[in-house]
Amino acid sequence: MTFPIENLMHAVSWTLVHSLWQGLLLAVGGWVLLVFTKKSSAKVRYDLFCSLLCLFVLGTILTFVWQMGLLSDGQVIPILSEPTSQTPNPFSGQVFTADMLQTTIGFINRNVFWIAVVWFGIFCIKCFGVFREFGALQRLRHYRTNTVPEYWSDRLEVFKTQIGIKQTILFLESGLTLVPCVIGFLRPVILVPIGLLASLPEDQVNAILLHELAHIKRRDFFMNLVQTFVDTLFFFNPAVFWLSSLIREERENCCDDLALSVSGDSPSLVRALLSVSERQQAGALYAAFIGRKTSILKRAQRILGVRTSMISTWEKSILTVSILCFAIGVVACTTDSERPAEQAEKVKNLPDDFKVYDATFRQNLISEGIIRDTVGLSYHLSEEDFVVNGKAQSAAMHHKFKSKFLIYKNMTATWYNWKFD
Repeated sequence: MTFPIENLMHAVSWTLVHSLWQGLLLAVGGWVLLVFTKKSSAKVRYDLFCSLLCLFVLGTILTFVWQMGLLSDGQVIPILSEPTSQTPNPFSGQVFTADMLQTTIGFINRNVFWIAVVWFGIFCIKCFGVFREFGALQRLRHYRTNTVPEYWSDRLEVFKTQIGIKQTILFLESGLTLVPCVIGFLRPVILVPIGLLASLPEDQVNAILLHELAHIKRRDFFMNLVQTFVDTLFFFNPAVFWLSSLIREERENCCDDLALSVSGDSPSLVRALLSVSERQQAGALYAAFIGRKTSILKRAQRILGVRTSMISTWEKSILTVSILCFAIGVVACTTDSERPAEQAEKVKNLPDDFKVYDATFRQNLISEGIIRDTVGLSYHLSEEDFVVNGKAQSAAMHHKFKSKFLIYKNMTATWYNWKFD
């Protein structure tokens, strides 16, 4: 009998597996957007990348719902036991062989428990790291902070009016942060390192403030939290991390564009960017002025109007490998796997005595409460074990079916989404 927790683990494991090929589609989609939006604004690219990530998340949610629906209806994804090189049909003499795709499916289904447990364990560890960063943010906000001079508070109010922000913003100097950053979205705080306001020219400080205000206006802190959760959930998927890096890059570009739309002083913004580049520190949950070190040069070139390549060499390599893997997977599925119609045609040609035997076997599975119906049924019965839809049966059930049905050393049958009448 299938228990809810087993259904949940099965659905979670297969959702994670499906998210890998969905991630390949995500990478291809991101590459297409990069190619065809070279001349588009940073805001357009940012919105498109975020929409693509949302589609990916929606796809995984629908996959999970679909998997749970299959399990609740008894339509478990076909599962194979360890494949044997040749398993004879005791009535027709035909040979059922498991191809590579079926072998992979069988392996996954036999290990759904461990896939779910390992994923959940790593997910919890990463969540602990995220919560620890939240604690660090609260420490940044409340510990070793001072109010800024009145002059800069007044300048902030002027910039708020120019950029179109009405909410209250706290502006503080921090003895802990090394770079200017924004924390929070309901009650945002702009933090700058102690001494930064006095050490930088006024035009560069203005550029920094406008950039941080752009983060607040765009609600980037909230979106960054959502993105961090998605990254944590799909920590194993390189396509998600790559798209997230594109989103973060375009987010900084959007804020640069918004700041420049108010000041129009691109040289000051570039000088400010370079001035604080050595102060960069790790941390992903808050919106920092400097962004990532690897993007500093690219941002400076973009601000100054210098054309650069949209995709780096390693990104091109990863995308090429992803496309090749996806193409190989599609070819394997279409050439090595039998289509349902072809499988049904083979069933019609099976001897009548085998059909009667199999129908009796299936009816016993239902009467014993092992399955609800025979849609998508797969089973394996041998001297050593008895597996139905990937779930090992009890020793008592194994003995009962072995003594009643086992004729040859091994019996394995797998058919997809059809029934014997």
